[in-house]
Amino acid sequence: MKFTIEQSKLVDVVNWVSRSLSTRPIQTALLGIVIDAEGNKVVLSGSDLETASRATTDADVATAGKVLVPGKLLADISRSLPNKPVTIQLDGTRVLVNAGSAKFTLPVLPINEYPNLPEMPEALGTIDADLFNQAVAQVSTAAGKDDSLPSLTGVHVEVNGENITMAATDRYRLAVRELTFNPARPNTEAVALVRARTLHDAAKTLATSKNRVPFTVDARYAQNFKGFVDELESLGYEIKTMSSHRPGSVVASTGRPSYHSAGMAIDINPDKNPHIQGEAGKSFDQSKTEFRREQVSALAAKYGLGWGGDWQSSK
Repeated sequence: MKFTIEQSKLVDVVNWVSRSLSTRPIQTALLGIVIDAEGNKVVLSGSDLETASRATTDADVATAGKVLVPGKLLADISRSLPNKPVTIQLDGTRVLVNAGSAKFTLPVLPINEYPNLPEMPEALGTIDADLFNQAVAQVSTAAGKDDSLPSLTGVHVEVNGENITMAATDRYRLAVRELTFNPARPNTEAVALVRARTLHDAAKTLATSKNRVPFTVDARYAQNFKGFVDELESLGYEIKTMSSHRPGSVVASTGRPSYHSAGMAIDINPDKNPHIQGEAGKSFDQSKTEFRREQVSALAAKYGLGWGGDWQSSK
């Protein structure tokens, strides 16, 4: 991979994507930013598994390629470069960054460990960025802060025709805001519950744009996840979902947030899990169906999900 890009463009896309990076990610790969160079475009993307950011800009691509580099380090380097064309080149297990007399080296992270980010759904329409930010700010203040009641930490977003209604409550106060947008098609309808903090951060970032921005609601992930769990249960498997884990909990051995508490993982036939067998307060129904890897893996692939791994050892 090798391409040349203007320093100002590099700073813009890196700053945008780095907003989605977590300081305490579930896995090390999530500390990174993916750089994908192809044709005359460079696409940067990043995620903390809750929010994903993607930015595309023009560049002179000499050799196409894809690499994962530490996001914070890339952001610091891009801001310190002189205002000259920047050449970024993959050299074995490192990435070379040159601009004039400035030269930096970035280590490469294992891109095969980076999760597949969801494709951007088709936009329902466009909305004024500043108006959207104001509406979200007014409503999100009423959302709950207690993660043990996750449904109250969100903003209910309902789209009906040209109207968007946002509502949030912590049981003691209620905030509702209605606004209009330009739908791509008439009679557009959609409903979603979005974490207030995530929606607020995204809206605040978009407010820097002076243009109208695309707006969409996509519930495919939740629908796929539910469909997968429903089919497993119909086959007789015992399932432990994220509701069995305290929201925001961390893995003791790593100190990082749990996949389960993030809503990104389930346990199948937990009575066979050596990590939790025999612990006080841990009781699960005996599995009705013996686990079959090929069957479950095929079902996961059907819904666009992946295999997380086997139980390794007991505590």
